[in-house]
Amino acid sequence: CKACDNFCPVRILNVNGHKYMFGGRCNKYANIRKKKVFNEAEVIDYVEKRNDILFKECAPDPASLVKKKDCVVGIPRCFSIYTLWPLYSWFFHTLGIETFVSQEISHEGTARVESSYCFPAEIAHGAVQDILNRNIDYVFLPHLRDMDSYEKTVQANFCPIMQSLPYYIKQAFPEIPEDKYLAPVVSFRYGIKKAAEPFIAMAAELGFSEAEAKNAFTLAHKKQMECFAKFTELGKEAIKEARRAQRPVIAILGRPYNSFTTDANMGIPRKYTSRGYSIIPFDILPFADEVIYPNMYWYYGQQDMKAGTLLKNEDNIFVTFISNFSCAPDSFMLHYLKWIMGTKPFL
Repeated sequence: CKACDNFCPVRILNVNGHKYMFGGRCNKYANIRKKKVFNEAEVIDYVEKRNDILFKECAPDPASLVKKKDCVVGIPRCFSIYTLWPLYSWFFHTLGIETFVSQEISHEGTARVESSYCFPAEIAHGAVQDILNRNIDYVFLPHLRDMDSYEKTVQANFCPIMQSLPYYIKQAFPEIPEDKYLAPVVSFRYGIKKAAEPFIAMAAELGFSEAEAKNAFTLAHKKQMECFAKFTELGKEAIKEARRAQRPVIAILGRPYNSFTTDANMGIPRKYTSRGYSIIPFDILPFADEVIYPNMYWYYGQQDMKAGTLLKNEDNIFVTFISNFSCAPDSFMLHYLKWIMGTKPFL
């Protein structure tokens, strides 16, 4: 099918003289067959709007780069890039370093997986292989420990698979020299000053002064906070629109790196919008003050719980939770979500 850039392989099934199209990521052919009609102007894809804020509005223009070092840093399109791209992109951009974000999920890379990891971890291997194939100078693989917690009494960690990204990638790609990896251990738990330290050390490895690195991190963090603020404003707008909508609205919960990227979400958000349902990503919702179950120490788990608590009282918004096999945090989260939603249905 050439209706969009996905180029889905569509099969034509002949059953009792009737032709059925099968295999598309959206409902184009199902809508034609069932003569479903809806006003596309009323369908809002807030996932797309969210990604535009993250990767376009709050990211630097590559054309404006004033290059200060003759090297390129490769950044795999996986995990934390779907939350912290403004921080990463502005940090390197301000230092004057060109970055390259992986474009493909190489099957050669996913074949290097050495354990039964979740799908996002397999994607990370494929993304690193794409960088390796292009002979990029450095590979940026942060060990991201945690974020500033929404809860006062508990931290907000990332899952062990996401945290250990640089370590299992190094094992899977032994041909990449150790000094070609940029793997800062980053924690936002103890404030911005402490969070800046590994970035400053990483910049020093690349030949930049402490003052240059501090300036780059300060600007990058500011851009990241602006991004989060825009997310919240977009979320407030989405709630208002959902309350006025004539059709049900779908909220997508999960992780940004599996729910909001076509590399991992199997086209589920597009399935909804192509049927006439607006969709809202969980991490833009204004849920900061929602009260959740105690001792939720996963960062995305806190967001999912708070989003669920907010949405259970929204009559026209229904939840779809996108998960992956082998996700330990989600094995708990799904039970909590059932308790939060009560009798309100969700997928």
